[in-house]
Amino acid sequence: MTEFDYARHGGNVFPVQPGEVWTVDRHMLACGDLELGDGQRLLALAGSAPDIVYSDPPWGGGNAAAFRTKAGVPRKVDFDLFLRRLLPLVASAKRDVFLEMGDEHTRDLVALIGELGGRALQAWKITYYRKNPCWLIQASWHGQHGQAPDMTGMDDTATPTAAFEAVARPGDVIFDPCTGLGCTADAVARLPGDCRFVGLELHPKRMSATLTRLRGIRGEVKLLGRLADPHPTLDLPAAQRRQRRPEQTEQTSTGSP
Repeated sequence: MTEFDYARHGGNVFPVQPGEVWTVDRHMLACGDLELGDGQRLLALAGSAPDIVYSDPPWGGGNAAAFRTKAGVPRKVDFDLFLRRLLPLVASAKRDVFLEMGDEHTRDLVALIGELGGRALQAWKITYYRKNPCWLIQASWHGQHGQAPDMTGMDDTATPTAAFEAVARPGDVIFDPCTGLGCTADAVARLPGDCRFVGLELHPKRMSATLTRLRGIRGEVKLLGRLADPHPTLDLPAAQRRQRRPEQTEQTSTGSP
């Protein structure tokens, strides 16, 4: 995706920097790297293990490397190692886990779920961006899960809402460790009740796009602080907060995820 595309979706609206934590109403997002433990730091800051995870992670080593290059993190990717970092993070979900994956790596993902103590419950053939076929897998690590509807043939712009309407409960924390342009965040923000989205995204412009999207649904966007090793800190000086006010030059986008 080009820089123009990011800008079109709100990628330049908020001056997100790596390591920062932002909020929109009760929802929380951090710009960080799950391979470096930022997902665990974010969940510690959120104060609760997620009830549900829904995520569309990279579909292979090349895809993961491309996302890293765009984010200014040109690190070589061992995709098996990436999945072994991702799955313990999503396994923290108390109930349902939903993961999208391309054809080439779906069997490997299902096998790894089992190897790491989880259970793949269902799988549906869906589409990504309304044209690319992929699989949506429902899994669980802790024996509790909802009954998701048959989502065969749906596009992944609609599957998060369909899944959450079936399995989410009031007050649930819903986590996406690969937030992207905010399709999962958008679905959570539109749920009735007080469900809360927590998301991690590597690319600052993609996270800005999600913040822009949520602003159109839930209102005020705030810079909360930074993720720090080993514990998050939330005491940015007031002067620094004033210097990092969001730009107000673009309109909210609710386009493609």
